[in-house]
Amino acid sequence: MSADPTAGLELSRAPRSKLADVVARQLLEEIEAKRLAPGTRLPSERDLQVALGVGRSTIREAINGLSMMGLVEIRHGSGAFVADRAARPGAERLVAELCRAADPELLEARRVAAVEAARLAAARATAADRRALQDALDRHARLVAAGEPAAAASAAFRQALADAAGNAVLASLLAALGDALAPALARLDATAGFGAWEAAQHRGLLDAVAGGDATAAARRMRAYADAVTSRLGA
Repeated sequence: MSADPTAGLELSRAPRSKLADVVARQLLEEIEAKRLAPGTRLPSERDLQVALGVGRSTIREAINGLSMMGLVEIRHGSGAFVADRAARPGAERLVAELCRAADPELLEARRVAAVEAARLAAARATAADRRALQDALDRHARLVAAGEPAAAASAAFRQALADAAGNAVLASLLAALGDALAPALARLDATAGFGAWEAAQHRGLLDAVAGGDATAAARRMRAYADAVTSRLGA
């Protein structure tokens, strides 16, 4: 990068809910163009705020997203740094890790991603997203009431929630984790009382998202994920 750490950074117009994605893409373009070499410290939050004209929470969300992707290393007290390419989990490595990971590792990863997705969904969900969530919840509830297998319908609700977060990378990650955990979750769905309990959890999540309460959505997802982990004995 040039002497000015924010030189070349320009923010395109975008809906408010998508600003963090725009910032993340701009930083990623800088990284991939090798204007930010591995080990390079990213501009400070303040510099990025001034350069891009967005709030600190948007900057932090963008950097946290890049950190989840393994592209940025956050060193508390020092700032955010470009990660070493060799240490970044590429697509092939991610698939390999998903294939051989034990359920506890998968559940832990899903918990982290799902909590953030729920928080973002509450802040970003459109009317169409809320309808999709309601439709998925209704189908899940009907199957549970009929005593039929409902694992696939439950998964559809969770994916609709991930999609409502408005982050394609996060939604794809959760889809991959859901596929890897599908056998374990199907076994859990077959246990007495689980379907009704899970439908109630989903109802609470939808209420939080529909109400735009990001804090409640994250809290409910965290409790739901922790309970599922406990029920699986992971």
